[in-house]
Amino acid sequence: SSIDNVGVFLEVVPENYPQHWCFPSVKCEITVVNFHQYEESLRKSATLSFSSQVLTAGSSTFIPISTVKDPERGFLSHDGALVVRASVELPAVDLHLVDFGSRQGQGASALYHELGHVWDSEIRMVIKKWHSLSPQVPLATPCKKMRQCTFRLLVYPKGTERFPSHVGAFLEIIPTSDLQPSWCFNLKYAITIENFLLGPNGNLSKNDTYAFCETATDRGWADLIHFEVLTTETGFLSSDGSLSVKLTILEQPKMSRLRGPPGATAPGAPLAQQQAAQEALRLEEQRQQQEQRERERQMALENAATSGMS
Repeated sequence: SSIDNVGVFLEVVPENYPQHWCFPSVKCEITVVNFHQYEESLRKSATLSFSSQVLTAGSSTFIPISTVKDPERGFLSHDGALVVRASVELPAVDLHLVDFGSRQGQGASALYHELGHVWDSEIRMVIKKWHSLSPQVPLATPCKKMRQCTFRLLVYPKGTERFPSHVGAFLEIIPTSDLQPSWCFNLKYAITIENFLLGPNGNLSKNDTYAFCETATDRGWADLIHFEVLTTETGFLSSDGSLSVKLTILEQPKMSRLRGPPGATAPGAPLAQQQAAQEALRLEEQRQQQEQRERERQMALENAATSGMS
C-alpha cells in the first residue's frame, strides 16, 4: 500500500496559461540516488502529457520505506538524507504550449496523439572503474533508431591520439540497408558528462547541429573534458570511480539527399537538392564557429576547476 512507500510526483504550476492548455510528450525521469553505487540508483521514466485537467503525475509507491531504511541498500547518506532528483525534457516540436479550447471535447489525449511524436532520443553510457581503463580504446553503445536514422554513442574514455588527456565522445550514424543512395541527416544533438554530486545543474554539456552523410558518419568532441577535472570532488566521477556520458538527440532527424559531400552539388541539380546542400554548408560553418566558442569556454572551465583544486 502507499502508506508503506515513498511517493514521488511531478506537478505543473500554471503561470499565465490559456484556460485550456497542454504540454504533450513530456519526457520525465525521477531518480532516488544510491549513495553506495550511483549505478544502483532507482530510476523511473515515462513520456507524459500534462494539461489543465492533469497537473500532476508520478507514483505513490515509488520505493518501499523498508528499502530506504535498510543501511545495506545505500539509499540514505551517512547523515540520513534521502536524495530525489527529477529531470524533465520537452519534446522537439514547435508547439510546446497549446490552447486546445476548440477541441475541449476531445481532451488532452487526442491532442497528444496529434502533436506529440514520442521517440527514444537518449543514450547513456556508465563506464565503471574509469581509472583502470586502457588509453585510446573506444567504447560503443548498442544502436538506437529514430525514423530511418540509426545511431549510437561512441566514447574514448581514456583519450584519443590527438587528445590523449581528454575524454572524447561522438555521435555515430550507422548506415542501414533501407537508406537511399546519397543520404544526408541534419541532426541537432548534445553530449553530456553527468555530474554525480550536483546533478543536472553540474553537468558539462555541448551541443551541435551537423549534416551527416556517407562520407561524414560521426561528429563530436575529442576534447570533451580534461582528465584533471574527472574527480569525485568535482562530481564527474562517482564514489566508485564511474564516469557517465549521455547522448541526446534534441530534434527529430531531418533527411535530405546530396550528391557528393555537404556543400557540393552536381551541375543542373534540382532546386531542392541545391537548397539542401546550401543548408548543409551553412550548418557546417555554424558548427565550426560554435566549436571554437565551446573550446574557449571549455578551457576557461578547466582553468577555473584547476585553480579551485590547487
